[in-house]
Amino acid sequence: MPNQSPSRTRRIHTLLRLACVTALAAVALGLPSASSSAQPEPHHRSAAVDDPPSAPPLPGANDWRCRPTRQHPEPVVLVHGLYATPDVNWPFVSENLHKAGFCVYALTWGTGQGKYPLPGVAPLEESAKDLKAFVDRVRITTGSLKVDLVGHSAGGLMPRQYLRFEGGARWVDDFVALGPPNHGTTFHSPWHDMPEWVATAFCPSCLQFDVGSAFLTHLNESREVEPGVSYTTISTEFDEYILPYASAHLKGASSQVTNVTVQDRCPDSTINHLNLAFDQVPLQWITNALQRPGPADPELRPTC
Repeated sequence: MPNQSPSRTRRIHTLLRLACVTALAAVALGLPSASSSAQPEPHHRSAAVDDPPSAPPLPGANDWRCRPTRQHPEPVVLVHGLYATPDVNWPFVSENLHKAGFCVYALTWGTGQGKYPLPGVAPLEESAKDLKAFVDRVRITTGSLKVDLVGHSAGGLMPRQYLRFEGGARWVDDFVALGPPNHGTTFHSPWHDMPEWVATAFCPSCLQFDVGSAFLTHLNESREVEPGVSYTTISTEFDEYILPYASAHLKGASSQVTNVTVQDRCPDSTINHLNLAFDQVPLQWITNALQRPGPADPELRPTC
């Protein structure tokens, strides 16, 4: 067999490493669900709108006949993290919020209308437009003036682009973010070992999470929160992807921003980045934020 040139060998190695990254992402997408298969009781419903056939199999979510109640006037839009899908990221939160009486919706974002192989990898500026279109649909369908957003990881960062640069602050009351890289992360992903053109071609958003990235610099310039929106960030000291974990915290007046770390109230907790979307403690802060004026109560003592 003839010897391969060094450049050809490097290309082969790059493709093999990319295949490994994609395989790891596929494994992440197959994480077991924490939800039960039982469907919760329906909310107030209208027969005027049919459920879209593409709705994800997510308990309690995307019932387009659901109508918000006086007790819970804003629908809740769940925004998944990098590589995830609604049914992977949100079964626990979705079902519990639905049982609490909220109308819950969840979108799949960040594929660039099919250009990219996995969710969340499109440039965050493009993905903010995905969120804008989905929020507009939820508002129009439910007749609600505003919605609440709950995001995890990258889904806790991307909506800030929507709020600031896509006019989203006008349509959002509460934004709750679980482990968002609001100030970047020093986590070294496999994409950082590849040529920049490879990462840009297959996961452009991955480079936007870096500390000091052009995206974050622009997003955080002059202010970190938008007028009229209440922000709650929930972090964990055992976050293995958002490094340091305090990157999740936002700067803003206490009347508008609540930053909580799980271990501040539950010092024995060892929940990690993924667990933020599958644990009762963060859920209590989420529910508290959605049910009161302003952000979550910083003095809340959750049941640990």
